[in-house]
Amino acid sequence: MFLKKYKPTTPTQRFKKFFFKFFIFNKIKQLSTLNKNNAGRNNTGKITVFSKGPRFKNKYFFTDQLKIWNNGLYFISSIISSKKKILALIKYLDGSYSYSSLAYGSYVGQILNTSNLPKRFWYKIKPGNTVLLRFLKKYSLFFNFNIKNKIMYARSSGTFCQVINILLETNLCKILLPSGSKKIVQLDSFVTIGRCSNIFNLNVVYGKAGYLKFRGKKPKNRGVARNPVDHPHGGRTKSNSPEVSPWGWVAKRNK
Repeated sequence: MFLKKYKPTTPTQRFKKFFFKFFIFNKIKQLSTLNKNNAGRNNTGKITVFSKGPRFKNKYFFTDQLKIWNNGLYFISSIISSKKKILALIKYLDGSYSYSSLAYGSYVGQILNTSNLPKRFWYKIKPGNTVLLRFLKKYSLFFNFNIKNKIMYARSSGTFCQVINILLETNLCKILLPSGSKKIVQLDSFVTIGRCSNIFNLNVVYGKAGYLKFRGKKPKNRGVARNPVDHPHGGRTKSNSPEVSPWGWVAKRNK
């Protein structure tokens, strides 16, 4: 991974920067599929495109985190990139494969393990191991926080949570979320040690909105730049009315 700077051939590319990611190899086609054109949502119902209209959509990789928590030892077969996130192709002892989020500092061939036992029974203390939250020390970093078999926090690139205080008597733990807020959670939850990969994602400057079309986000114009017949904000007329949608609904009533 390295930093590439583009020549300022246009004003939009003057500050353009892009971090090249890992090359895709040993890709399992059965674990990836094309997203359906269903109002910007994929086959699981999650929003992948934030505006309507024709766009380019990449392949969607199935990340099976729950399968990792049911196995002991496994290793990273290869590293691939999916949009802004870096994934690891995991190979198990039975010969099966699955995709999972890559931890920062992991490498190809690294042996990882999943354990619900104390630290002395772990294979090695390395980023990428999946353990219970109760066995981490104070100020430890982790990501992919799981609640009721569903990953809830620290899923994006470069994000992580931190242990603030552990209360074994009440089976509770106070953690710091990536947003800066604090939350009290239960200790019987699986987490992944370390920090999510691609920590330089915040430094990426794409240069122009048209480039984000290949990232699953189609640009759209503002309401104030339209005509009055197309949007309530159009026409450049000043008013003290609240912001509304293109159909006249109040957009920030509950904010």
